[in-house]
Amino acid sequence: MKNYFKIFGIRHRGAEARSSGIVGHGGTEARSSGIVGHGGTEARSSGIVGHGGTETRSSGIVGHRGAEARSSGIVGHRGAEARSSGIFRHGGAEAQSSGMFGHEGTEARSSGVVGHEGTEAQSSGIFRHGGTEARSLLMKISQLTIFKLPLDIILRGSVALCLVLLFSVELQAQSIFPTFGSARSGTAGYQFTKVDVDARSAGMGHSAMADMTGGGSLFWNPALAVQSESSEVYGSHTSYFADIGMEYIGAIHKTNSFAFGLSMQYLSSGDILETNEFNPFGTGRTFQTTHLTAGLTVSQKLTNLFSYGLTLKYLQEDLEAITNSSAAIDLGFFYRVGDTGLSFAVSLTNFGFDSAPTGETIRTSLDGPVTENAFSDVTLPTTFNMAAAWKLMQSEQQGLTLTAQIQNPSDNAERMALGGEYHFRKQVFFRTGYRFGVDEANWPTFGVGLVLPVMNRSLRFDYAYASLERLGQTHRIALSIAL
Repeated sequence: MKNYFKIFGIRHRGAEARSSGIVGHGGTEARSSGIVGHGGTEARSSGIVGHGGTETRSSGIVGHRGAEARSSGIVGHRGAEARSSGIFRHGGAEAQSSGMFGHEGTEARSSGVVGHEGTEAQSSGIFRHGGTEARSLLMKISQLTIFKLPLDIILRGSVALCLVLLFSVELQAQSIFPTFGSARSGTAGYQFTKVDVDARSAGMGHSAMADMTGGGSLFWNPALAVQSESSEVYGSHTSYFADIGMEYIGAIHKTNSFAFGLSMQYLSSGDILETNEFNPFGTGRTFQTTHLTAGLTVSQKLTNLFSYGLTLKYLQEDLEAITNSSAAIDLGFFYRVGDTGLSFAVSLTNFGFDSAPTGETIRTSLDGPVTENAFSDVTLPTTFNMAAAWKLMQSEQQGLTLTAQIQNPSDNAERMALGGEYHFRKQVFFRTGYRFGVDEANWPTFGVGLVLPVMNRSLRFDYAYASLERLGQTHRIALSIAL
């Protein structure tokens, strides 16, 4: 009797063993359906059983030893012919399976996560073959080179291609990523502090916080200041909606494991025509709003892979004759995962106390002019940021970096952004990105960069373009020089 059949997890001893239950039988003919122990000429059971004899049949979590074993489950087989479909290991003349298994025998055929050793092995999955003739799809792929690139570069390029395909389609963000907290819109002031000042990051969909250095990084994460290769001076201009302009300047000085930074952001609305309910086309007067923030940053590199930073900021807004000012801190961390090309960054920006506006303004009413000098407190737009970056391919000739970032503001819904940057000889840069959760941001952002050597120093120029469906287009240009 050289047949084994398994129906659940069974181990039998006897000429014919059949059972149903958790069974071990012992006797000439024993039949049971329970928790039984059998051992004899004929034992019948179907349950969690241990079989060892001439003929056993089971399907479950089983260990079989005999001439013929057939199973479908989590199995270990040893015999002349083993056929199974599950998670198992076979050793015999002929093994046929489809699952997660390791085969040792003359002929092994499988499709799954497999390790084969035999004369002929044919498989399509993630496996390891050792024998006279091994045919596998991934074995052949692993031996390919495209333009002399190893397999890991090919796989990384595939990921990049998927992102390019994602960017090529006009997406509605809310239909992919659900947003929460949109009811908080308009509950905080100092909104200018959320307008990205960095042209490189803007060209990548505002997603580059985990792969930033230089003066522009002070805006997103103070921990990045010490990651700069050298001291630097950085300046940028943003041409925003409705003829609004924003200026930014940042400077970093590195010394040993520390870096110190200074930054200033300034936004002006320009002249705005005053209107009211009695003069909807204008009163003949104009006013403007100005917004300013200044920060002092300190950053320390604890190891070559980890750094942290802190920024103390002063914020001020002026609307006509009303002034509102406050203080805030930015706190950030940065971590690079060894030589894997991965890096992560976390920051908390604009964390501080509410502020009370001061000053007075005159408005027109049915009863005549009314002086307003009592105003509600203004809340800071505290934002929690998380970001990751992956350098897929880096060499002196070319490089490709993918980035992702999530923002959780206290006064709006969550936002996510994906981006990518390709460089040629580290001198010419092409960038793109896409934002999810931003109203009317239905098209990708784009950017370019150029690095030139000037008097033994590095001069860098960056440009970014973005558009919203009805508000229009924004342009950012930045210039930095390494000291």
